[in-house]
Order: sequence, then structure tokens, then C-alpha cells
Amino acid sequence: MSLSDTFEIDATKAKKGVPIRYSPDKDGNSPTFYVTHCADDNPKYTRVLEEVTRPFRAEIAHGGRAFNDTAKRLFREAFIKGCLVTWEFVPLSDVTGNKKDEGYAEFSIENATALFTRLPLLYKSLQEQAAGTELFKSEQQLEDDVKN
Repeated sequence: MSLSDTFEIDATKAKKGVPIRYSPDKDGNSPTFYVTHCADDNPKYTRVLEEVTRPFRAEIAHGGRAFNDTAKRLFREAFIKGCLVTWEFVPLSDVTGNKKDEGYAEFSIENATALFTRLPLLYKSLQEQAAGTELFKSEQQLEDDVKN
């Protein structure tokens, strides 16, 4: 297997986005997040990352422990605005934290921020998958992987 087989991605999938599905709920609906590639090859993501970090350049240059929380918030915002295309079947109660809330949450930047603030491991899971190559391989690469 070559490095190209491992690291090359389908540019159309990377740009348009791919679904990441989680376990279905009691109605059989799977919370699904549509993401684009979260890397330097995504111009929207790099533009958004530049925009959200611009006001913090001095703080970034000095780094340090105090910046960690700000950096986490900025990278989460860049992911939401630059890589998260939309979602389906995300329980409203997961967004609000109120188990009495029924139905599904509409996708919005505000709802995504609330969800990922409440469930940081969900954000981490989505971000790690979106930053990788596996989701964005071409159909031919996936077929070849199965054969090998």
C-alpha cells in the first residue's frame, strides 16, 4: 500500500461533506452530523479560523495556561462555522440539557455551540473524524481497502 492510498482524499467529499452517524434513538433515528474536511485543504475552515483568532493574536503569541480555554473555544467555533455543514435528529434535550425537552433541535451555530459545550467529547469525536482521512476516501479507495 502506498502513502497515496493512505493519505489521499476525495476532494468532492472533503468539500461537500460526509455524514457521521451515531446510535439510533428509540424511534430509530440516528443523530447525524455532516462535516467537511477539517484541515488546511478546506479554505472555508482556514478562513474562519483566521477570523476567529485574529483578535487574540497577542494572547496566542504569549500562549500559556490562561490561553487554553480561549483556544478551545476558538477552535470549536472554527469547527462549527467552517466544517459542520448541518445535522439531523439531534435531540433537543441534548442541546438544552433539559431531559423534558422533546423533539429534535434545528441546526444553528448557537445550538451547535450549546451542544458541544455540554458534550465536549461529542465535539472531540466529530473533530477528530473530520480531521482524518478515512471519511473522505474515494469509493475506489474504500473498495481497495476492503480487498486488502
